Amino acid sequence: MTFSKEAKIGILTAAALLIFFVGFYFLKGTSLFYDFEEYTCYYDNVQGLQNSSLVQIKGFSVGKVASISLASNGKVKVVLAINPSVKIPTHSVAKLVSADLLGTKAISLQITNETTMIEPGSEIASIVEGGLMENVSSQFNPIANEIAKVMMKLNVLLENLNNTLNDNTKNDIQKSISTLKSSLEHIEHVAGSVDKESSKIAAIITNTNNFTKTLSDQNNQLSATLKNFNVVSEKLAAAPLDKTIQDLQKSLDEMQGLLQKVNKGEGSIGKAFNDKEVYDNANKSIQSLNALLEDVKAHPARYFSFSIIGKKATK
Repeated sequence: MTFSKEAKIGILTAAALLIFFVGFYFLKGTSLFYDFEEYTCYYDNVQGLQNSSLVQIKGFSVGKVASISLASNGKVKVVLAINPSVKIPTHSVAKLVSADLLGTKAISLQITNETTMIEPGSEIASIVEGGLMENVSSQFNPIANEIAKVMMKLNVLLENLNNTLNDNTKNDIQKSISTLKSSLEHIEHVAGSVDKESSKIAAIITNTNNFTKTLSDQNNQLSATLKNFNVVSEKLAAAPLDKTIQDLQKSLDEMQGLLQKVNKGEGSIGKAFNDKEVYDNANKSIQSLNALLEDVKAHPARYFSFSIIGKKATK
């Protein structure tokens, strides 16, 4: 079976329209393949809610707004078309909310944990969420009240301060300001002097840095020196200094006693130092020894024999 070109174009056009229609409703969160169950709710003001607006449970789309109309009681009647697979517990609430920052309205079902369900076609209780401006106003009003209280207290404080500042107080404040100005000028002068000496200060800082660097470089040697001092101090602390001093004092006492005996002429050394005869004999012996040495120098052949190669030694 063959189709003409016009038939093919018609079929493709119909298919495209069908796909567009189905896709449009799919993107809106609705389906064309099952019926919806309707529920009714009433609002004093729907704030721009429109037909086909989303009905959500915790952000998940479960239906749409089927119709909006004015009821006889002066309220706005809103019919919700809900997916039949979604059951709504009793005491649930249909809350009119803003879906985005642009103010697009939607219905958010605040479901409960009840075991009994609301029958399709029944009424669901409704509430309205405050708008963006209302929320801002509710948040700002307490802050504005606090600011007003602070401003009132500040006004009272300024009035009291104005009453306190009499002529004498104002003069004192002016004098204090003048004194402060003089102090600032003096500080500025000192800062200028310091700025003039900045090169010297920089040189001092450089020398200090060099000195600290030298100390840092010699840190190992200093540590070794301190370690040697510690070793020496430990050895000195461990040495028997008291006994050594006592032995030295004893030796000095014995030396002093020996010198006293020598001075008194006691013993051989004392007699040798104090007996004049011993002194004269020793002096004569030294003179004789000197004469012998002089003769040896003058006539060495008398005392020594020399051997010359090829000859006998002569006495």
